[in-house]
Amino acid sequence: MLFVAITSFSQTLREEAIAYNDRIISEQQLIEASIRNFSDALNERTDPANYRQHLSETYNALKKQVALSQEKINAMPVFDNNAEYLKASQALFTFYKEVVGDEYRMIYDYMLDTAQTETAEKQLSVAIETMTAREAILDEAFAAAQAAYADKYDMILEDQGPLDSEEN
Repeated sequence: MLFVAITSFSQTLREEAIAYNDRIISEQQLIEASIRNFSDALNERTDPANYRQHLSETYNALKKQVALSQEKINAMPVFDNNAEYLKASQALFTFYKEVVGDEYRMIYDYMLDTAQTETAEKQLSVAIETMTAREAILDEAFAAAQAAYADKYDMILEDQGPLDSEEN
């Protein structure tokens, strides 16, 4: 009887761990979709008035989604005394908020600037390179923390394209 109770508890803990991971990954996927929408808007070539409006709408939606997702991640409790995965998630979501306010804002402003000077283009290029390097470090830390979390709770992670998600 004791063995059954331990097994049941372990299965429940695993299911809760999966749900916890799913909440984090769902927020990441919402941000990814907003980034994709903004990126698509950057590449649309319609008349200038529609372009400005659509770019503004998608940028504002991206800012809103990142702020909301970061708020949700920061409000999550530590799961089962396992703080590393949450800390890595919070660091990554903080990064998302920072780059949307800084580098993505630079991209937005540059695309709306009719002059688009060579100096501005160089500054934007450097900012994007720096952002990409910072993201690679945080992505690696997140992936390592998620893998350790998955191992601890006997979860199988499945590649979902640019983002990792678990499979039951």
